[in-house]
Amino acid sequence: MLVDTTKIEAKISDLMMSVAGDTTTYENSKAASNKLAQLDFSEPEAMSQLDILAKESKVYDATSQIDGLRKTLKSDLMIVETKFVVTNTKSLTSPAGFHPDEKVFVQTEIAIHTDTLKGLPSSNVELFAHKIN
Repeated sequence: MLVDTTKIEAKISDLMMSVAGDTTTYENSKAASNKLAQLDFSEPEAMSQLDILAKESKVYDATSQIDGLRKTLKSDLMIVETKFVVTNTKSLTSPAGFHPDEKVFVQTEIAIHTDTLKGLPSSNVELFAHKIN
């Protein structure tokens, strides 16, 4: 089954539009984002800096999100519609733009979709069963 990526494409478009007229440079925006992450809210002047830094970090934040979403579009994805997926990885990766509840994950080298763990084929590779809610 193919993963519908139209919402990812729409999100990229929305993010690009949200910063289209912004004159803040990427470097300044990244610096503002870093400062924002390090604000000490126990200091009285932190709250006055919050709004300014949030506005200045918008370009960096949007660019980071766009990069993640574009990576998702280039990734081989799988939809898990079974109770379990057995893979050769210890964890499943939910790509940018998808919530794990949507059951969309980055495709693994081995992915056995099954509703029961009985009767799985033997393997010379360590396999991990992931229960999908």
